Amino acid sequence: MAEAGGLPKRKVDEEEDGADAVQKRRRINGSNFYEDRLQVVLVSPSQEEQDQAKNQEIEVARAKKEQDRAKIYQEICEIMAQKDNQPAEFKKKRKEEVQRK
Repeated sequence: MAEAGGLPKRKVDEEEDGADAVQKRRRINGSNFYEDRLQVVLVSPSQEEQDQAKNQEIEVARAKKEQDRAKIYQEICEIMAQKDNQPAEFKKKRKEEVQRK
């Protein structure tokens, strides 16, 4: 008997089985792909110490950069606060000048 697509049922089943087999093969090959290519790398103690020192330098540089950013942000906030207060101060000074006249 024909399926909705016009292919006999047996043909459809064979195609589905074939697709499942291809997927299974891909899963198996994919899972072994990385495992087959992993290599053990021996690191000498001096190399490990150098790597740790380098990582520490990087962390110190990142911390300094973050502090610099925080300082700049604080300065920007202070400048913006001064700008926000300027119109009020200007109005206050202007009002005092008008009262003196």
